[in-house]
Amino acid sequence: MDWSDPDAVATVNWRYQGNNDSYSISEIGTKTAHFEVDATTALLSGAVSVPDGTEALNGSINLTNNEVNYWGSVHDGAYILNTNPGTYTITFSPDTYANSSWGRYSYSGTVTILEGNNEFDFTVEELTATIHFTVTNLAGEPLADVQANAWSQNHWSGTQTDATGTATVYVQTGTWYDVGVWDEVYLSADSNQRVQVADGETKEVAFTMQEPNATVIATIVDADGSVPESLRGWFGCNTKDYSRHFGEDLRNGTVELGIIVEDGEFDGECSAWFQDETVGAVSPQEVTVAEGETVALEFTLQPLDATVQAVIKNFSTGKKIPADPSININLWNESDHMGHFAQLEDNPVEIRVVSNKSYTGGIWSNDQRYIPLWSMNSDVVKVAAGETGTLVLNVLEQDGTLLINANDPNGDPVEYGWAWCGNWEEVDFALDTAETNVVINTGAQIQNGVAEVPLVAGHTYRCGVGAGQEFVEEGWLSPPEQGIEYASTSAELSPLTFQFKEADAHLTGSISLGASVTNISAASQFDSVWCWAWSEGGSSWTEADPGEDYRLNVSTEHDQWAAGCDGVQGEDWYFTEQPYEFTPDKGKNTHDFTLEKMAAWKIYEAVSETFDATENKVITTGDGTTLTIPAGTLATEGNVTVRATQETNIIRTDDHPLMIPWDWEAFDSNDNLIETFLGGTVTISIPYTDEALAELGIEESSLVGRFFDELSGSWKQPDNISVDTVSNVVTVTTDHFTQYGVMYNARVSNTRKPTTPGLMVKSTGKHNVKVALRTKKTSPKATRFVVQVRKFGTASKKNWTETKLRNAKKKARLVRSIQKLKRSTNYEVRAKACNGAGCSQSTDWQSFKTE
Repeated sequence: MDWSDPDAVATVNWRYQGNNDSYSISEIGTKTAHFEVDATTALLSGAVSVPDGTEALNGSINLTNNEVNYWGSVHDGAYILNTNPGTYTITFSPDTYANSSWGRYSYSGTVTILEGNNEFDFTVEELTATIHFTVTNLAGEPLADVQANAWSQNHWSGTQTDATGTATVYVQTGTWYDVGVWDEVYLSADSNQRVQVADGETKEVAFTMQEPNATVIATIVDADGSVPESLRGWFGCNTKDYSRHFGEDLRNGTVELGIIVEDGEFDGECSAWFQDETVGAVSPQEVTVAEGETVALEFTLQPLDATVQAVIKNFSTGKKIPADPSININLWNESDHMGHFAQLEDNPVEIRVVSNKSYTGGIWSNDQRYIPLWSMNSDVVKVAAGETGTLVLNVLEQDGTLLINANDPNGDPVEYGWAWCGNWEEVDFALDTAETNVVINTGAQIQNGVAEVPLVAGHTYRCGVGAGQEFVEEGWLSPPEQGIEYASTSAELSPLTFQFKEADAHLTGSISLGASVTNISAASQFDSVWCWAWSEGGSSWTEADPGEDYRLNVSTEHDQWAAGCDGVQGEDWYFTEQPYEFTPDKGKNTHDFTLEKMAAWKIYEAVSETFDATENKVITTGDGTTLTIPAGTLATEGNVTVRATQETNIIRTDDHPLMIPWDWEAFDSNDNLIETFLGGTVTISIPYTDEALAELGIEESSLVGRFFDELSGSWKQPDNISVDTVSNVVTVTTDHFTQYGVMYNARVSNTRKPTTPGLMVKSTGKHNVKVALRTKKTSPKATRFVVQVRKFGTASKKNWTETKLRNAKKKARLVRSIQKLKRSTNYEVRAKACNGAGCSQSTDWQSFKTE
């Protein structure tokens, strides 16, 4: 059929919107392919014109809304496509392969389509801003036919380089673009760039590309070891710090991915995702590849053999919300990063998942009619094969929208960023009653200087705006928060305006190692370093190259500043023991920071060992904790598996862990949980250090070994326990597995523990989030804060990260940056305040998204 022929298209009342499939035809004969099409009841046609009417364009039309997406071709300035009634965003993309100069044309608008025939003519915009690409290989020679791309939130522009290795793409004026290059043979040795171009100007960008110097070969197999036919999707590998990512289409269950190895080895993680989500899921695998090597990975496809029934309830009424396909329901587990998704076409909605995996859920919709209550949606559901489990997700319906304006230091609208509001200052986190502690965290993207943030009436909010590292590099300071009271639905919500500030001073200096640092010899050996500065009138942060001087933007408009730096190397965390408080002068200010090592809290890799249950077994974790299992304790025959993961989500009690406890589990040969021991007891020996005691300021006589009792929700002391103060070991003998750790009794301290702090997400970057922590003036002083970050909805504690922040000055407010996050990813963060008497309860989870 000729889709450019209106008469032919008008006879069709269906539309194919599915994915392409691959079929292997190995012998002469017939192969049957099945396609599922959607019925359509409307037709849209029209003319596409250029401003001066001199050209007949080719390209494509895209119609999209919260529910569906349709596309069609433009031939000689005309288009026609089958669709369905509704209101859509319509965009035009020119065919730059046919004519590279057509890249200067762009269009985006709104169209409402009724039953039957509809006509919509439009004139494209002619762009005047350009980005000029220069692409070379490692020898500096030009590379032709490389795809040059520029992406913004609402526009894409791209073309191919010519014989000189150059290309020009047209972009919208004053819009931030993500700029990069792609080729079938070469990989970019440079990261993508963010570029903004003024009207009539050209920005130059240069990229160096090289051929891959290492290879990862991946194969997806069924449970029986066979490669599924026609399995398509995406395979990708990223470094552990997410600084580099490589990906390739997955076809027929196999893929050969070229990567670039820098500094000796590529140390990262690989996984696969599938176009047809119903085929199953795979667990990510860690990979280490040296330059010149090829590594083969095999992923076993896990079937979606269980069902989660997600129920979305309005927390204020206790009733289910109406079904709405524009609302997306997402489920995640610890071994499937992409998770499983469904539209809320019914409530409850059923989502197929992998059995015996712990899933948490979340919701998302573009119109943000409903605000998720993240703090109440942390329940976990695990479903056996062939069964159905229920997960309840709570929301509140918005009562109004707050308009937030965000301007740059010159008063011009900020192109992109994030705006947020939260009611955390009115919440008493010490109370356990959910009805009196509804934590509302809400936000929206800033586009063209404006964000519309949904709010619920009857609350007082603190609101703010943030942006990324690019703004820091331009010398901007984040503006202070503002408060707003939304007393009732009849109250008028007046817009808030925030303006980023231009720094007129900066703080710079070196970063060196303190006396406590003995495992590395120079600051250049840090994996990452970041520095921060804060005042009541603005804040600043930066990522510093390890071993190099840092530079922080500050302002003389405010005379009271505090600054510091933090670093990471391997499993160890380093911090500025005492923040530097200063009054800046205009221009350059200097201060050298010394970083000390945090002693007590470390994250170690999970442990899993399978062994013969009829033999004695000793298992040792990364921190030296040992589990001694006598023969026959767990089972009388066959193999058993024992797993241990650190429990970073420490339950809120009056007992205080000295170190991160371990959560122990045992499974029989059929992977069933062993809940009771058949043949006696096991012994857990937990070492501790004098360094850890000194850091927390506690007495050795206050130590005790405890386990977490899931029925009562509290830490309890087992009958058989001993503390060896000579060998620094706490020993527990027990007849069941749960969380075990070393605690200290806060009653030995003559101070009170602080109250739960206020937590606010101030800004996000590509790989970091900056949080502000605040304690009440009447609260006992906090000497440190513990901040936990997890991917949104990730229930498995082993995938959470935890950062301990020193508060040597015992200030009521502290601002820090949490690093090494993944780009463009939804996260949650919470915190608690601590001193010598112990720690407060944790705040509720707050959500944010990296750039």
